[in-house]
Amino acid sequence: MSISTRSLALPETRGDTVNQVFVVHHNPNSGRYQYAADPDDAVSSARALMAAGERTWVAGNCRQMMRIGDLLLFKFGGSRLQQEPGIYAAALVTRAPAEDRHGTWRLRYESDAPLTRQLMRSPIVGKDLARVVRRSFGASIQAVQSRGRTVLATLFSERGMSSEMALRREQGITRGLLVLKEPLDKILAGTKTWEIRGKATTRRGPIALIESKSGHVVGTCQIVDVVGPLSLTELRRSASRTGFRPSQLPYPTTYAWVVRDAQRLAEPIPYRHPSGAVIWVKLETSVVRRLPRLKAETPWNG
Repeated sequence: MSISTRSLALPETRGDTVNQVFVVHHNPNSGRYQYAADPDDAVSSARALMAAGERTWVAGNCRQMMRIGDLLLFKFGGSRLQQEPGIYAAALVTRAPAEDRHGTWRLRYESDAPLTRQLMRSPIVGKDLARVVRRSFGASIQAVQSRGRTVLATLFSERGMSSEMALRREQGITRGLLVLKEPLDKILAGTKTWEIRGKATTRRGPIALIESKSGHVVGTCQIVDVVGPLSLTELRRSASRTGFRPSQLPYPTTYAWVVRDAQRLAEPIPYRHPSGAVIWVKLETSVVRRLPRLKAETPWNG
């Protein structure tokens, strides 16, 4: 799975690319974690996390708050750490917490490599770290509150870190989703609110809708949530949302991307289709400027 999110200009309301931010308190030399690199070195540990691919983590008391797309900031500490304790790595939640057979709630995450590389060069330490999140007394994961998110946004801006969210706020919709004509017509008619896909997405907020093989952007909508993986029974039960009744699961792992506020454009907008794009298209500035600016809505809750 490839996740590309420069999740730095952090919103006060949910519904954008990153829903919430959590600090994961991580002692790499505690004996609980195995690295090929030196566990006493925060940078080496961050690099090892980045190279490990998709992994699991215990969600703790934050399990009811976490959703796909939430940002995790890894704070490294420990008495043998060579550097100052601080945030040296970042990741995105790829699967919301689920209870395993032992009764432990676990999430899945994947490193945000570009942001981790930036944090390895310029970690959040000392007074800046204390302003982002208060000291943890036993909690392995802490939610970053509104004040901490504001501090993060300021720190990221001061350090010149790029932000896809900031770009979207300045320029409006920047990504288009490719959808076949029949399901797309149902989305735009408001009769289909679940777009069924074989993978989850971390993207939230306003997007463009592209009719596959037409060469045109034809509408807009909001992605407000992802549901799944779904069983065949669950998918059939939600036939009114999907616009079809399946005889079998369409994908080995089946997800519903929950959409809202779909609107057809008064006139389709032609765009240049990049080679290899099969799900998302990064829209050119000339297209972005012709699209309406939409405020991200709060996530779907039912």
